[in-house]
Amino acid sequence: MLGAKVTVVDFSSEQLEKDRIASEKFSLPVRIIKADIRDLSMFEDAEFDVIYQPYSINYVPEINKLFNEVARIMRPNGIYHLMFHNPFVHGSWKDGCWGGKWNKSELWKGKGYPIWQPYRDGYKIKTADPSWNFTSGHGEKIKLKSPQEFKHTLSTILNGLIKRGFDIIKFDEYRNNVIDSKPGTWEHYVSCTAPWFFLWAKKIAGVRLAFFCMLPITNHNKLSATL
Repeated sequence: MLGAKVTVVDFSSEQLEKDRIASEKFSLPVRIIKADIRDLSMFEDAEFDVIYQPYSINYVPEINKLFNEVARIMRPNGIYHLMFHNPFVHGSWKDGCWGGKWNKSELWKGKGYPIWQPYRDGYKIKTADPSWNFTSGHGEKIKLKSPQEFKHTLSTILNGLIKRGFDIIKFDEYRNNVIDSKPGTWEHYVSCTAPWFFLWAKKIAGVRLAFFCMLPITNHNKLSATL
């Protein structure tokens, strides 16, 4: 709608069908591709100005291949928007979605949400209820088997982008201020922690050089340098 040429990549045929329906509804052309995000070989180098990735990175166990592909197909000065799970609390909610509630007896000492899974990149997240539990738009209670999620540490994500020539230009968190909500509910959980992070990264154009020059030393007890 803003005039961009749009390409949608997804692993789910059902999701891509919804994208097709939406594009036809608004009479807007969209290139639709079914693929694994770790293999974007169908795209040319420096093909995209903007890459927008909503929550999906936590469904792959290792992110180096993905970041390599993003860096390859992104044009200089291009923007990469990435959403991912807060790794410090990933796995501390009761199920794979937000439908299940914690009983007070289940909360850690009755005072907080249990953070018990290792802080390790690629760790397979475990949940008390391995399902997505939610209510449809028609009020129907739905329970689906959730896909496997993997923890990715903050340092892995940030350093992975930095070493591939990206500047981190913005960082945000999903949170609310409903501090008087009932403990054990999703609303209360989000008031205590940010379940998701968002960042914007810009691909650096050109090459950065740093020169360390040693100045003449007049006092051998002192060392001066300039950057």
